[in-house]
Amino acid sequence: MPPQTPGSGRIRPDHEPMRPTKQPRLAEVEESEAAEAPGSKAAEAQGPEAVGEQGPEADDPDEKDWPDSDSSESEKYGTCIICWKDDHTVATCPLTYFVPSGELVSPYAEIVCWCCQEDPEVAHPGEIVARRAMVKPGV
Repeated sequence: MPPQTPGSGRIRPDHEPMRPTKQPRLAEVEESEAAEAPGSKAAEAQGPEAVGEQGPEADDPDEKDWPDSDSSESEKYGTCIICWKDDHTVATCPLTYFVPSGELVSPYAEIVCWCCQEDPEVAHPGEIVARRAMVKPGV
């Protein structure tokens, strides 16, 4: 048996090149497509139960009742318990990254220092520090 080289590709035990995968004959493909069509003669030849399975009552994702895209934001997300807005959730609330001065948060949230997670007025009195909002523990 000759040694395998990187350029030799896949080696079969009998050292013959790989044959291409067998493709179905055109007549077989056409017959199977005709059998899948609900109103076709081939489907009718299989019996009425085959037509019933593929009939209009079959689950078609295009016919399902999908929610309208114009539903309100509050139905999509609910209300953020940090800022009381309806266009996002707590996980994506912008106040969890930065709270501008004078911004108010809900009673379920608190404003903390970025570095020590404590109340900025207590931990850093008289200093200007970066602040962010977070949900109070136990809420």
